[in-house]
Amino acid sequence: MILSVLDQSPIASGRSHADALNESIELAKLADRLGYHRYWFAEHHNSQGLACSAPEIMIARVANETSRIRVGSGGVMLPHYSPYKVAEQFAVLETLYPGRIDLGLGRAPGSDQLTAAALAPEGGMRNVDNFPRQVQELEAYLRDSLPEGHPFARVHAVPKVEAIPELWLLGSSDYSATVAAVLGMPFCFAHFIAGPIGAKVMEASLGADHRASKLMRAELERMLADGQVLVMGRACDRAVDVGELAAAFGFPLPDFRGRVFGHH
Repeated sequence: MILSVLDQSPIASGRSHADALNESIELAKLADRLGYHRYWFAEHHNSQGLACSAPEIMIARVANETSRIRVGSGGVMLPHYSPYKVAEQFAVLETLYPGRIDLGLGRAPGSDQLTAAALAPEGGMRNVDNFPRQVQELEAYLRDSLPEGHPFARVHAVPKVEAIPELWLLGSSDYSATVAAVLGMPFCFAHFIAGPIGAKVMEASLGADHRASKLMRAELERMLADGQVLVMGRACDRAVDVGELAAAFGFPLPDFRGRVFGHH
């Protein structure tokens, strides 16, 4: 069974923001020693209960403190930012820790609307309807493959990487799932947020478009076979039944039957 961790860096009662971040580092080191596959950091802003507002910084620290585990974002809330800037940040991470960096992308604000406006003061959070275009631009910057005629075709992400970070789309609804299917990218469903509607979300995305359906089904089959759909939350104390998850997607369950528990 392949196990991974999604860490929201929760601030326990009586503990400080610094305590929460240092506890995340220690938990990541433990996950590395125990053989966990991935360790992802969530992005939250203006939160009194969650300490990580900059996953890219925690990724750098944890990648340096560990030896083999993949480290990434779960995720960077892309509508807040320039795809070019995010591409360069993760190009640096991939250069420093080749083959170990994941770039998970989401479109939710990760905050309230006022905080979203403070993050992007020139009119607030960028139009979330542009999310698919942002994702494509970010990947093109990483691959140095912006098409001729693009206004930034002569702009290159530095450093140039031999292999790009592993890209994922994250979401709790059918929107990002469908985008992932159309773009042929892995998708991580936020089961700990929207578990009860998981089957409905996947059914909707599978039926939304013929091409998307084929890509999504093939990708989910591969992800289930590899154990990659299981990214468990540190802040979640609820058991997730792998069999129920596979049944919701309508796929046969591989040989890793069992229960997976999140970490506190």
